[in-house]
Amino acid sequence: MDKNQLIVIFYKLLDGYKINIDKMKNKPEGKCGYAHSSPVGVRMDLIWISDYLRKNGTDTSKLESDFKSTDDQLIEFKANNSAEYYKNVLCDFKSLAEDYDPSSILIDGYEFEYEIERRTYIEMFYRELKGVYDLDADMEKVRQLDEVLQKTIPQAVKAGTYTPLDWPYIPKEYWWRHLEESYGKPDFLPD
Repeated sequence: MDKNQLIVIFYKLLDGYKINIDKMKNKPEGKCGYAHSSPVGVRMDLIWISDYLRKNGTDTSKLESDFKSTDDQLIEFKANNSAEYYKNVLCDFKSLAEDYDPSSILIDGYEFEYEIERRTYIEMFYRELKGVYDLDADMEKVRQLDEVLQKTIPQAVKAGTYTPLDWPYIPKEYWWRHLEESYGKPDFLPD
């Protein structure tokens, strides 16, 4: 993935971030969580892409400026609605963590990517909530399921359901997002 592709992705994500912030501000009362309109994941992707590009020699001042003007809206919302914001992110975290099922990666490529994406969001939400809530017990269960994921990946490679989408800008501690390093590209992807 080259620099220009990442910049295009950045601006598409930034548009989505703006939409998600608006949806968050107008969320119906009584509904728990932000679900697919949560700004947490998109925000992390934007930060990671900007950091990755900067570390690889790209002038990111315009990207960072464009991001900051939108990000300030989230920061303001969190400052004025802290309890509501964190309660909803917690709902999203709990929902994702409870539904995390690494064995489903054997079903097909869609399920493979869906569970990898789910695991990414669990981690993002956990990091957003760390220090606000004690989620150690939840994360211990997730880490136990990560062991299942690690044991199931070779089976998915053999079954042909292995469809990694490695994103170079995601930090290495999100190991499930860097599977090509260990398992190579699946047969159906061009070199």
